Amino acid sequence: MKKYALIGGPCSGKTSVLEEARKKGLPILTEVAREVIGDWGYFPTEIGEIETIQQEIFFSQICKERELGESEGFVLLDRGVIDAVAYCNHFLGRVPYNYLKYNLGSRYEKVFLLERAPFQKDGLRIEGSDEVAKIIHERIVETYEKYGYKLINIPLVDDFSRAPKERLDKILNEIENGKAKT
Repeated sequence: MKKYALIGGPCSGKTSVLEEARKKGLPILTEVAREVIGDWGYFPTEIGEIETIQQEIFFSQICKERELGESEGFVLLDRGVIDAVAYCNHFLGRVPYNYLKYNLGSRYEKVFLLERAPFQKDGLRIEGSDEVAKIIHERIVETYEKYGYKLINIPLVDDFSRAPKERLDKILNEIENGKAKT
């Protein structure tokens, strides 16, 4: 199964675009990090716990992607496992050594970078401010590029009510027309 990752920092609209895809009956993988943080009930502040939750996010993402199998078709992902690498670099200043055994440079057929909007708190976001959200967005971009991905920019849409549909249409057009190159 071809995996297309939708990436970007907090408030870039990934979840809204994927909700639009779900409504159209397209296969999606929801954000694993939200599930893990929701299960914990909080995001830790001590380094040891941050490393533990980041590893849980990383390996949960690996497992969920593996469960997708090798069947025909494609799936749209709300973030990829490389996001967990970027967050580790941000919060820990390093990447745990056991991440390095995974081939991260060829996991995704294409990677779509959604331009971010101003930061909004939602109860589960851990970034805290627009400044931190911008830094994380930049770190995510740098990390995907480090692994050799050429990111396809999906710009913001002025009319918020039309944004998820228009952005999804652009993504699907890139996929269908083969314009999206790695």
